[in-house]
Amino acid sequence: MPWIEALKREVERHGLGPVADVMGVSRGAVSQLVNNKYPGNLDSMKKRVEGAFFNRTVLCPVAGEIPAQQCFTNQRKKPGSNPMNLRFFKACRSGCEHSQQKPQFSGELIESQYLEEPRATQIKREDIGRALELLRREAELKAGNDTEQQQLAYIDLLEKKVRELSDKLNHYQGN
Repeated sequence: MPWIEALKREVERHGLGPVADVMGVSRGAVSQLVNNKYPGNLDSMKKRVEGAFFNRTVLCPVAGEIPAQQCFTNQRKKPGSNPMNLRFFKACRSGCEHSQQKPQFSGELIESQYLEEPRATQIKREDIGRALELLRREAELKAGNDTEQQQLAYIDLLEKKVRELSDKLNHYQGN
């Protein structure tokens, strides 16, 4: 499981607390994952790790394109008197494909509430640098110690990412 290896490397580099904070989970959960003793839903944790450290995103019907781990955090929000939390609460329980909550509301998903341009079209230099660094790490995990294989894996990952970004941009532009 390359995502577990990436998580272990991040914990070695930064410690349990900061990694747990980035993922939006407890230190205990990260410790159990690193030690292969996590009793919960590994698929959910995999998506959190990918969102936090591999720059994976989901298209939220409320907030637009967001990191995968932020999606899981939003799903747990209680509605209270915060209008945005109420939107998350309803959308996450109306059949959103990314939600792990039980559907409680029938009918269609709540329409998108985000007003800004989609994140895919708001590319910043820091985002590009972070994405390239994450792709490089993923290539290292796949290829091991073989530098030539790392470079080939990196090129493959870059090509895949460029295609994903192109598809997203075409989707947002209605092409």
